[in-house]
Amino acid sequence: MRIRIVAVLLCLAAFFADTALYGNDGIEPGMMDQSLRVFDGKVVSVDLSAPSLTLEGAIDMVFKISPDTVFRKDVYDIGLSDVKVGDYVSVQCRRTDSEFKVLKVTVKYPFD
Repeated sequence: MRIRIVAVLLCLAAFFADTALYGNDGIEPGMMDQSLRVFDGKVVSVDLSAPSLTLEGAIDMVFKISPDTVFRKDVYDIGLSDVKVGDYVSVQCRRTDSEFKVLKVTVKYPFD
């Protein structure tokens, strides 16, 4: 019985340690569900006037940016104006009825 309790406590500690070390990156608790999607790709355009970001693909994907969108590069907070054409990014979105709401954009290195 003690071994099972210890095993459960170790699993919980590992889960919470991971969250404490890496954080939830701006995603609120309870948002980790089936509507969450992640798209990785190369930025082909950045529009600051109608805030949006376009990723290269078989069909280029355009993501509308909201004021709530979080931007990160390494460990730093950045903004849409800091994202450049040619950057590799990871875009975390939540699927709504007809579109994706962009939650977070992370500028990555191509080998990440």
